[in-house]
This record gives sequence, structure tokens and C-alpha cells, in this order.
Amino acid sequence: MLKVQRSRALVATTFVAIAALALTGSAVLAASKTVEINEENGQYSFQPGMTTVTAGDSVMWQNASDAPHTVTSDGAGPLGGDIAADSGSYSFTFETAGSYAYHCNIHPAMQGTVVVEAGTGGGEPTQPPTDMFVPTGSSRDGEAPLPLLLGLSAYALAMFVLATRRLTSARMGRR
Repeated sequence: MLKVQRSRALVATTFVAIAALALTGSAVLAASKTVEINEENGQYSFQPGMTTVTAGDSVMWQNASDAPHTVTSDGAGPLGGDIAADSGSYSFTFETAGSYAYHCNIHPAMQGTVVVEAGTGGGEPTQPPTDMFVPTGSSRDGEAPLPLLLGLSAYALAMFVLATRRLTSARMGRR
């Protein structure tokens, strides 16, 4: 009977760990690009100035300067985010193909464009972007992506629960 309980506990724990990894890893599947806001010689700029993504992808603007900025669509576009100084960020998911010009309301010389290409429509898989595994909430400076950290934490918690159950079962068997 004890072996059956242990087997069930192991199966349940493994299922929970796999489900947690699958759920937290789903953010990794959506492609994202990062546009950095930099200052060089007193001039602020969006780097790169032109970014190309596929419909459904996200763009994150990350502020690496010591001044606040905005990401504002030229005309009546969808962009409208304020970005705090020193590591503030703004993210937007583009669902419709087209060209989206934007600027910073605070620094009008800062301009950029996001070109959104139509999706593949479910045909043959395309080569993923090289920065696909840099989801929002992580950085390229060596930090682990947030979904990976969440998944590993869920796995560690599941293993802790399993170990606790085994210890409790072993103690009860000795009495």
C-alpha cells in the first residue's frame, strides 16, 4: 500500500512540475524584440531605429538612459507608453501588419519605426528570430528568463513536497 501511495505522489508531483513548466514556458514561444533607449553625446535615440517583427510579436522599449521618455505613435496609431528613467520599459504586441512610426514626446528628435509583417498563416514553420528566447521580464545581461525561473521554482517546490511526504511516511512506518 505504501508503494502505491509513493507512486501516486511521484506521478502527481511530476505532473504538477511538467504543467508548471509548460505554463510558464509559454511566454518563451512568443517572439519579442527589444528597442533600447540610449544617450550618446547628449543625444537620445531608439536603438535600433527600425525594428521588424511578425504579427503577434511584441516589442519592448527598454530605457538605458537617465531621462524619462515616451513611445508615442505618429498620428492616430496604437502606441502610447511612458517610460521611466533608469531601466523603465514599455511593451506592445503588434497584431496587425503595417508600418508604425513613433517618436518621444519629450525629445522630438527621437524617432523610430516598427514594421510588422503578416504571419505565416499556419503553413510551414519559419526560422525563429535569434532573440526569441528573450521574453519580457528578462535581459541579455546574463539574467535567466522569468519563465525559466518560475518553472524551476515550481519544480523545486514539487520536489520539496514529495520529499516531505516521503519523510512523513517513513516516520509513520517506524512508529
